[in-house]
Amino acid sequence: MAVLHEAEIERNRRRIRVLAALGILNYWIAAIVLTICLVLGTFVAFLFDALDADSIGAVGSVAGSIRDHPRAWAFSALTILGVFVLIGTLVGIALIVNRLRRVERRLLAETGARVEPRQQDERQVANLLEGLAISAGIPVPRFAVVDDPAPNAFVVGRKPDTALVGVTTGLVQALTRDELEAVLAHAVSRIASLDVALSTWTVAVTGRTIELQENSDRLSVTLGLLIPRMLAERLRRYALEGQSRQQDMVAVRFTRNPRALLDALEKLHRDGTVVGRVSRATAPLWFEYPAADGRGMTDRITTVRELLRDPPPELRPATTG
Repeated sequence: MAVLHEAEIERNRRRIRVLAALGILNYWIAAIVLTICLVLGTFVAFLFDALDADSIGAVGSVAGSIRDHPRAWAFSALTILGVFVLIGTLVGIALIVNRLRRVERRLLAETGARVEPRQQDERQVANLLEGLAISAGIPVPRFAVVDDPAPNAFVVGRKPDTALVGVTTGLVQALTRDELEAVLAHAVSRIASLDVALSTWTVAVTGRTIELQENSDRLSVTLGLLIPRMLAERLRRYALEGQSRQQDMVAVRFTRNPRALLDALEKLHRDGTVVGRVSRATAPLWFEYPAADGRGMTDRITTVRELLRDPPPELRPATTG
């Protein structure tokens, strides 16, 4: 894609690598914290329910063995730790890969999106997307429609040749053809720059931890995942920092009608409705973040206005008829 800088693509590749490594580390932190909670609970139960002379004698015997053979116990402890680290890391990698593969399936199930357009206007949108993808030199993404009156769109995919672009029926109805083309150009530029891949990885690495901590009814899980959830939120901010602004800039360079992107952003901002079936876990995949996340469009509109050197309406000079 001619309008993209290789540095931007490499930046997203680097963030994906860092995100994967830190995601495995966060898995380990979660496992350790939950294990500590389990051990402490077992220890308390031992103190109150199983404290007798035989138990005290067994503990004393183990303590004496550690004191008499410290090197052997240290070697055993390091060996066990190494095995646990190896197994835990492999399990962490497997979990991330499995979640990565399920992100698209989850988003489709969550929104009820249908992959085949039914109406004539939906097929026209699919044709627009195909033309933009060909112009950008990327594989044509699959297309889906979400039956929801709120105007919005999403993109998901681990790499450009597996990307899926979805639009709501509200978006198709609310925007003009040029504005729809600008939103689709934004999606195509995200796919080409690997921004969609980064967002998909972010959802896979952080989404499950955030949801488990928020929705669990068990106090031990809620407390045990408090720190991992905070780390997951930080990981999400690290991975996605500045992404919306950057991709708006790329889309402005790519689209043949950048003014239409500004008009589309302003329409979505004024609309204010939110997609009914969207979760915090999959929020990074959407063109406009859910309002519940507190992420408005104001900054993005300001950025595009600056790029187009277009002042807001209240600051434009008055025209005479």
